[in-house]
Amino acid sequence: MARVKVLINNSNRNVISTEVTREGERATDQSEISLTACASACVSDDIKIIQDAVDLTCIVGAYMMQGTVKDESGLCNNAFGAVARPRVDSQLLWCCSCSVPANFGYRELVVCDTGCSTCATGKVATKAICFDGCNYISYTCESIFDFDQTTPWTTSAWIKTSDVCVPIVSKKAAVTTGKGWEVNLDSCGRVNFRLTNTACSNELHIRGDTAVNTCVYTHIAVEYNGVPGCGGSAVQIYVNGVADTKGVITNNLTGCTFNCSVVTYGAYADGSSKYIGVLDDGCIWISKSLTAEQIRSVYNVGILEEICGRTGKAIRFNGIDTFQEIPYTTDFDFTGNFDISVWARWQSTCTQYVYARRTLSGNGWALSVNRLSCGDVVA
Repeated sequence: MARVKVLINNSNRNVISTEVTREGERATDQSEISLTACASACVSDDIKIIQDAVDLTCIVGAYMMQGTVKDESGLCNNAFGAVARPRVDSQLLWCCSCSVPANFGYRELVVCDTGCSTCATGKVATKAICFDGCNYISYTCESIFDFDQTTPWTTSAWIKTSDVCVPIVSKKAAVTTGKGWEVNLDSCGRVNFRLTNTACSNELHIRGDTAVNTCVYTHIAVEYNGVPGCGGSAVQIYVNGVADTKGVITNNLTGCTFNCSVVTYGAYADGSSKYIGVLDDGCIWISKSLTAEQIRSVYNVGILEEICGRTGKAIRFNGIDTFQEIPYTTDFDFTGNFDISVWARWQSTCTQYVYARRTLSGNGWALSVNRLSCGDVVA
């Protein structure tokens, strides 16, 4: 893999990204160079681009940790969810500049705060939105969220709650009114998806199997592929970036699901069944059925923290719920000599694994720290 350094008048400038492609035994480096407005280059400036290259003949993975764990060796052994986060139509976040819930998505939507929302420590943004059982939030421009059974779409959010029998996001007039769509928590705290013409007799109702009302931040996502008649196969529910097992409650939808209700977070449009808890990064993708890897990339935004690294950027893992997986490939089935290098800085004194390709007690290879004594490194 190539590393690139840019000097303008012998002053270092950052390169924001480097992509390496493999051509046989040669590495071809393609770099995008970005300068801040106050550090622009002039024609008369002395500009130097310096790079060193590594022979990629035997390399099976090169990970610069520049916001994602993307393989830059050219072999595409990327970590799961390393693709870019897809552009979102609506994104509900707490606006730290004006201290109100706001939309940061691509669509121009007005956020209506019914009540007086407060904030809590966020998962994606600095702060998240608190729902106290009195407030709820709705969008204007209801017609763009009229999803029929032939419309693919996706929604996701970080939630922290112990509540049950409440909507997370919906486009329905009331809990007793069938027509519309909703993502809710049932009496067991599981994620439910409904696309309804008439409740029970003309709807698609899919239920996840994992309870998410655990009072800790949990990422939930629902993807609908817009293919009528697929039943349970048309819907995928994700919990913390992983596809949840699910059950089909009702599969007899044939009628139109359009209505005139606004999209509402934390209640139905009439203000009933109010949610109590915290919500961050509420997203809706219109006419877009996200892939599993895209869902994982959205989830990664909430668990991976980008910081200044040894070379460019780095990723901080919190030792609690952050990790990255590279899908299985025989490229990592080493049968002879092999080398692995990594820049690492750890803060804990507990035994932790920097990387591993094995279970805790199984065969394979790994690099751990603090295993025998504080500060040691064991391969």
